[in-house]
Amino acid sequence: MYIINVSQGIEFIEDVHHFKGVSHYSATCKTDFGIAWVNRDGCYLYDGKRVSNLLEKQGRKVIDQSTWRDSTTDDSIIGYLPKQRQIMVLKDCFGFFRLPCSITNTSTTLTTLNTKDLYAGMSVSGTGMASGETTISSITNSTTLELAAAATNTASNRELNFKCVSDIFLYDMVTGSWVFGDSLLTDAKGKTNFEVDWNNDLIWSYTVDT
Repeated sequence: MYIINVSQGIEFIEDVHHFKGVSHYSATCKTDFGIAWVNRDGCYLYDGKRVSNLLEKQGRKVIDQSTWRDSTTDDSIIGYLPKQRQIMVLKDCFGFFRLPCSITNTSTTLTTLNTKDLYAGMSVSGTGMASGETTISSITNSTTLELAAAATNTASNRELNFKCVSDIFLYDMVTGSWVFGDSLLTDAKGKTNFEVDWNNDLIWSYTVDT
């Protein structure tokens, strides 16, 4: 992350912070405390003087790294609620996505063909599964995933539908505390970036497919 000073006659890089960048613009928002943003390693605030990791308070972690990574993806987005003076982090803004797979009689192995994150809590459905929908309980590694549900037949070149959950984290700027919300927004629906409307309310739109 680069902090560029534009207050003088010429622009110049004022500071560089490694491992604190974002993957897309919706992972940033403005607050009356400064600029806030989110990535897989933390949630940060720049107040014009210094960068603070909001997952830490008085030198101690308030959310451990494994919990935070389980609660975010590369498609996490962030917004600000001015009236409540709170920051909201949405786990994933995509409603669902499809991945190709090969199905055997005993298990289903998925190989990702893009940079989407698979995470525990997603639900998956598709042709050839033993049940209509199965919740992912764990992830074996970054590229493949074993699902516990047995397939009804042997097949290849299938597509499975992954429904993204809409878990959130709320951060109170006044108390410096975090609250977790389990599927607080509508699951399996793609969402736009957050915006603040004329009445200082946080708004967004969603759709069934993305």
